Amino acid sequence: MEAYYIAALKRVKGLGDRRIAELLNRFSSAKELWESDMEKIRSLGLLQDKTIENFQKYRADNKNYPEKLFEECKSKNIKAISIKDEAYPYPLKQIHEAPAMLFFKGDLPSDEDLCIAMVGSRNITPYGKQVADMIAQDLARAGVVVVSGAARGIDTASHIGALKAGRSIAVLGCGVDVIYPQENRRLFYEILNTGGAIISEYPPGTSPYPAFFPARNRIISGISYGTIVVEAGRRSGALITAEHALNEGRDVFAVPGSIFSHMSEGTNRLIKEGAKPVTEAYDIVKEYKHLDLRKIVDRVDSPDTPRKKYKINASKEEEKKSAKMKENLPPMTAEEKIVYQLLSYKSPLSMDEILISMPGHIEVQNLSMILLQLTMKGIVKEDGAQKYLRVERT
Repeated sequence: MEAYYIAALKRVKGLGDRRIAELLNRFSSAKELWESDMEKIRSLGLLQDKTIENFQKYRADNKNYPEKLFEECKSKNIKAISIKDEAYPYPLKQIHEAPAMLFFKGDLPSDEDLCIAMVGSRNITPYGKQVADMIAQDLARAGVVVVSGAARGIDTASHIGALKAGRSIAVLGCGVDVIYPQENRRLFYEILNTGGAIISEYPPGTSPYPAFFPARNRIISGISYGTIVVEAGRRSGALITAEHALNEGRDVFAVPGSIFSHMSEGTNRLIKEGAKPVTEAYDIVKEYKHLDLRKIVDRVDSPDTPRKKYKINASKEEEKKSAKMKENLPPMTAEEKIVYQLLSYKSPLSMDEILISMPGHIEVQNLSMILLQLTMKGIVKEDGAQKYLRVERT
């Protein structure tokens, strides 16, 4: 019940995580603090008179809140944990303003787990989507738990990539029983179904609110040993997460992008300012010596490595068809492989979209020649509107 009393304390205006932590050092438990005489609390000299008044009034009006919250969480299969609990994630406990308690579904990471955050823009480009999926999948294959915020764009792509090979954790800016965004309902199910967790510092039923998202970013970076910024514009919220990581002495990595893409302005600037550049998952795992690197080094590491498309509960027939289409690709140059990997079977891309998505610069005339060569090899086709798709191979 400790966490539920902390949740009640957090609803008092003027009591934040840091102030609650200071008070808990003077009491044996949050329950004792919640039920304590106000004069005793006043004598500690930690709270202003107005906050004490707020505390007294709120408690009088919500005396049974901890018990009611406990019953609500129990009915929704939601668990809660306080910062004093041994199972509270160790890296998160070390940050400056660690949340005094967490609500969660699923399984929290253990002390043996290496958590790495992946964040980026909601306005994702094909390049950002591919990179997030690839790195997250390879990190998960190496045993890393991928952490992100379940927002549209890079967050969602990172979760999806991780679920292809391992576990993921979603940190929300709303209650863990609130699906936001709505299109990620099935994704949330898969996170829980594969041993991951959905975490929030907000009570059940809390609706998403703009101010909650910058606050939850400190949890994303705090629970992780390092943070990767995959794609971010100059003013992207992902840079707030990176700043939290830097302030806590955690590693910050950034994926370089085209100098012609405004969606890479933030990541490229991070690299110029000292973030470690990342082009593959191995750049991350080599930083952490306790990880078994063989799990990722043994992977067939080439630009055309087949990676299954994200299909929850796909039928065996669909899986066989997908695998068959990826067999027996003709030889390709390095540039042809890069362009081929940017294309998909269903979502055609224009030449401008391909250029923006390129990790390096390719002249327009060179791209035209590359697309022509891929078309002649029978693995790419033009859809009639000067956009390009992969050819399904039978």
